[in-house]
Amino acid sequence: MDVRIREPATLLAGQLLAAQSKPLAVTPANDPLDYYCALHLIDCNVPTLKRMQQVRRIFYNSNSKNNKLKPTSSEVLTSYLRQCNEPPWTSYFIKYSSIREDQWGKSHFNWNVGQSNYHILRTGCFPYIKYHCTKRAAQNLTLDDYFFRCIKVINLGIPCLAYGIAATFLIKHIEYVNTTKGTVKIYFLYPEDKGSIY
Repeated sequence: MDVRIREPATLLAGQLLAAQSKPLAVTPANDPLDYYCALHLIDCNVPTLKRMQQVRRIFYNSNSKNNKLKPTSSEVLTSYLRQCNEPPWTSYFIKYSSIREDQWGKSHFNWNVGQSNYHILRTGCFPYIKYHCTKRAAQNLTLDDYFFRCIKVINLGIPCLAYGIAATFLIKHIEYVNTTKGTVKIYFLYPEDKGSIY
Protein backbone atom coordinates (compact mmCIF):
# COMPACT_ATOMS: atom_id res chain seq x y z
CA MET A 1 0.00 0.00 0.00
CA ASP A 2 1.38 3.41 -0.99
CA VAL A 3 1.17 5.89 1.87
CA ARG A 4 2.42 9.18 0.42
CA ILE A 5 3.60 11.17 3.43
CA ARG A 6 6.74 13.25 3.12
CA GLU A 7 7.99 13.20 6.71
CA PRO A 8 10.89 10.75 7.09
CA ALA A 9 9.38 8.79 9.98
CA THR A 10 5.89 8.47 8.53
CA LEU A 11 7.27 7.66 5.10
CA LEU A 12 9.42 4.99 6.69
CA ALA A 13 6.43 3.56 8.54
CA GLY A 14 4.43 3.57 5.30
CA GLN A 15 7.20 1.67 3.54
CA LEU A 16 7.31 -0.84 6.36
CA LEU A 17 3.56 -1.37 6.17
CA ALA A 18 3.99 -2.00 2.44
CA ALA A 19 6.76 -4.55 2.95
CA GLN A 20 7.04 -5.67 6.55
CA SER A 21 9.72 -8.23 5.80
CA LYS A 22 12.25 -5.58 4.74
CA PRO A 23 14.56 -4.02 7.36
CA LEU A 24 14.24 -0.39 8.40
CA ALA A 25 16.23 2.04 6.26
CA VAL A 26 16.98 4.12 9.36
CA THR A 27 18.81 2.70 12.36
CA PRO A 28 19.19 4.03 15.92
CA ALA A 29 22.85 4.76 15.20
CA ASN A 30 22.46 6.99 12.16
CA ASP A 31 19.04 8.54 12.75
CA PRO A 32 17.74 8.01 16.32
CA LEU A 33 14.79 10.40 16.18
CA ASP A 34 13.33 9.08 12.92
CA TYR A 35 13.97 5.51 14.08
CA TYR A 36 12.02 6.14 17.28
CA CYS A 37 9.18 7.84 15.41
CA ALA A 38 9.07 5.05 12.84
CA LEU A 39 8.85 2.40 15.55
CA HIS A 40 6.04 4.34 17.19
CA LEU A 41 4.13 4.74 13.93
CA ILE A 42 4.49 1.06 13.06
CA ASP A 43 2.08 0.38 15.90
CA CYS A 44 -0.49 2.57 14.13
CA ASN A 45 -2.67 1.20 11.39
CA VAL A 46 -3.02 2.64 7.88
CA PRO A 47 -6.17 4.69 8.73
CA THR A 48 -4.22 6.40 11.51
CA LEU A 49 -1.44 7.30 9.09
CA LYS A 50 -4.00 8.64 6.64
CA ARG A 51 -5.60 10.75 9.39
CA MET A 52 -2.18 12.19 10.20
CA GLN A 53 -1.74 13.06 6.54
CA GLN A 54 -5.16 14.76 6.45
CA VAL A 55 -4.37 16.83 9.54
CA ARG A 56 -1.09 17.90 7.96
CA ARG A 57 -2.94 18.94 4.80
CA ILE A 58 -5.39 21.05 6.82
CA PHE A 59 -2.62 22.92 8.64
CA TYR A 60 -0.03 23.10 5.88
CA ASN A 61 -1.04 24.38 2.50
CA SER A 62 -3.35 22.08 1.58
CA ASN A 63 -5.12 21.84 -1.73
CA SER A 64 -2.76 19.62 -3.74
CA LYS A 65 -3.78 21.19 -7.10
CA ASN A 66 -3.04 24.71 -5.87
CA ASN A 67 0.05 23.41 -4.11
CA LYS A 68 1.69 22.58 -7.45
CA LEU A 69 1.47 26.25 -8.39
CA LYS A 70 3.47 27.34 -5.33
CA PRO A 71 7.27 27.52 -5.05
CA THR A 72 9.06 25.26 -2.59
CA SER A 73 10.40 26.69 0.65
CA SER A 74 13.94 25.89 -0.53
CA GLU A 75 13.43 27.82 -3.78
CA VAL A 76 12.22 30.87 -1.86
CA LEU A 77 15.21 30.63 0.49
CA THR A 78 17.71 30.42 -2.38
CA SER A 79 15.98 33.11 -4.44
CA TYR A 80 15.85 35.54 -1.53
CA LEU A 81 19.54 35.10 -0.63
CA ARG A 82 20.50 35.64 -4.28
CA GLN A 83 18.15 38.61 -4.56
CA CYS A 84 19.96 40.22 -1.59
CA ASN A 85 23.40 39.47 -3.11
CA GLU A 86 24.26 36.85 -0.48
CA PRO A 87 24.04 39.03 2.66
CA PRO A 88 26.07 38.28 5.84
CA TRP A 89 22.82 37.39 7.62
CA THR A 90 19.08 37.73 7.35
CA SER A 91 16.01 36.65 9.27
CA TYR A 92 12.50 36.38 7.88
CA PHE A 93 9.10 34.73 8.18
CA ILE A 94 7.15 33.10 5.38
CA LYS A 95 3.58 31.82 5.50
CA TYR A 96 2.97 28.09 5.22
CA SER A 97 0.14 28.88 2.81
CA SER A 98 2.53 30.61 0.36
CA ILE A 99 4.80 27.65 -0.33
CA ARG A 100 5.20 23.92 -0.76
CA GLU A 101 7.10 22.79 2.32
CA ASP A 102 10.10 20.70 1.27
CA GLN A 103 12.27 21.32 4.34
CA TRP A 104 9.89 19.89 6.94
CA GLY A 105 11.68 18.59 10.02
CA LYS A 106 14.91 20.49 9.40
CA SER A 107 15.95 22.82 12.22
CA HIS A 108 19.64 23.60 11.65
CA PHE A 109 21.38 22.87 8.38
CA ASN A 110 23.86 24.11 5.77
CA TRP A 111 22.55 25.81 2.64
CA ASN A 112 24.77 26.66 -0.32
CA VAL A 113 23.94 29.69 -2.48
CA GLY A 114 26.37 30.86 -5.16
CA GLN A 115 29.78 31.33 -3.53
CA SER A 116 28.39 31.31 0.02
CA ASN A 117 27.39 28.74 2.60
CA TYR A 118 24.73 29.60 5.16
CA HIS A 119 23.83 28.07 8.49
CA ILE A 120 20.05 28.03 8.50
CA LEU A 121 18.06 27.99 11.73
CA ARG A 122 14.50 27.11 10.80
CA THR A 123 11.39 26.59 12.88
CA GLY A 124 7.71 26.25 12.18
CA CYS A 125 5.73 28.86 14.10
CA PHE A 126 2.24 28.56 12.66
CA PRO A 127 1.04 30.32 10.52
CA TYR A 128 4.65 31.08 9.58
CA ILE A 129 8.00 29.40 9.15
CA LYS A 130 10.91 31.40 10.60
CA TYR A 131 14.31 31.38 8.89
CA HIS A 132 17.49 32.81 10.37
CA CYS A 133 20.38 32.67 7.91
CA THR A 134 24.02 33.37 8.78
CA LYS A 135 26.88 33.20 6.28
CA ARG A 136 29.41 30.73 7.72
CA ALA A 137 31.71 27.94 6.60
CA ALA A 138 30.04 24.56 6.18
CA GLN A 139 30.02 22.39 9.30
CA ASN A 140 28.45 19.14 10.37
CA LEU A 141 25.21 20.36 11.97
CA THR A 142 23.57 16.96 12.41
CA LEU A 143 23.83 16.95 16.20
CA ASP A 144 22.50 20.52 16.46
CA ASP A 145 19.63 19.63 14.15
CA TYR A 146 18.60 16.63 16.30
CA PHE A 147 18.97 18.67 19.48
CA PHE A 148 16.64 21.44 18.29
CA ARG A 149 14.19 18.90 16.87
CA CYS A 150 14.06 17.00 20.16
CA ILE A 151 13.44 20.21 22.12
CA LYS A 152 10.48 21.02 19.86
CA VAL A 153 9.05 17.53 20.37
CA ILE A 154 9.53 17.69 24.16
CA ASN A 155 7.81 21.10 24.29
CA LEU A 156 4.97 19.79 22.07
CA GLY A 157 5.58 22.74 19.75
CA ILE A 158 3.80 25.10 22.15
CA PRO A 159 6.57 27.76 22.25
CA CYS A 160 6.71 27.65 18.43
CA LEU A 161 2.97 28.25 18.19
CA ALA A 162 3.22 31.12 20.70
CA TYR A 163 6.04 32.61 18.63
CA GLY A 164 3.90 32.45 15.48
CA ILE A 165 0.96 34.14 17.19
CA ALA A 166 3.24 36.87 18.59
CA ALA A 167 4.85 37.37 15.17
CA THR A 168 1.43 38.07 13.67
CA PHE A 169 1.28 41.22 15.82
CA LEU A 170 4.98 42.15 15.68
CA ILE A 171 5.68 41.94 11.93
CA LYS A 172 6.29 45.46 10.58
CA HIS A 173 7.84 44.97 7.15
CA ILE A 174 7.10 42.98 3.98
CA GLU A 175 9.35 42.18 1.02
CA TYR A 176 8.76 40.24 -2.18
CA VAL A 177 10.80 37.34 -3.53
CA ASN A 178 10.73 36.48 -7.23
CA THR A 179 10.58 32.73 -7.94
CA THR A 180 9.86 30.54 -10.96
CA LYS A 181 6.28 30.17 -9.65
CA GLY A 182 5.69 33.89 -9.15
CA THR A 183 6.21 36.45 -6.41
CA VAL A 184 6.07 35.43 -2.74
CA LYS A 185 5.70 37.68 0.30
CA ILE A 186 8.13 37.32 3.16
CA TYR A 187 7.79 39.12 6.49
CA PHE A 188 10.17 40.87 8.89
CA LEU A 189 9.96 42.25 12.40
CA TYR A 190 11.74 45.36 11.06
CA PRO A 191 13.43 46.44 7.78
CA GLU A 192 16.95 45.02 7.46
CA ASP A 193 20.12 46.73 6.29
CA LYS A 194 21.13 44.04 3.81
CA GLY A 195 24.86 44.71 3.89
CA SER A 196 25.27 45.02 7.65
CA ILE A 197 27.14 42.42 9.67
CA TYR A 198 24.76 42.78 12.65
